[in-house]
Amino acid sequence: MILLKSKKNEIYQSLGDEKYQNLSTKGSGKIKDEDLKKIFTIPLCLNNMAQKNPILIDLISELGMVLEPLEDWDIQNINNNYSK
Repeated sequence: MILLKSKKNEIYQSLGDEKYQNLSTKGSGKIKDEDLKKIFTIPLCLNNMAQKNPILIDLISELGMVLEPLEDWDIQNINNNYSK
């Protein structure tokens, strides 16, 4: 199971066989592998959290959550924390 973030900050779940589901809207469809990089990024922290706490996926689905874009100060904090 892999979670993906769309350009609209919506969270999608890989269902296998090139099929993906929007966790907020429950809409799903097939996307060719070559188009994935154009549409999605992989939020590593979110995937790690979901792997440790699978109920997080249910929470995202039930509440219709989306990811917020990173602000400049978020990026600076990440860089500072991981450079130590």
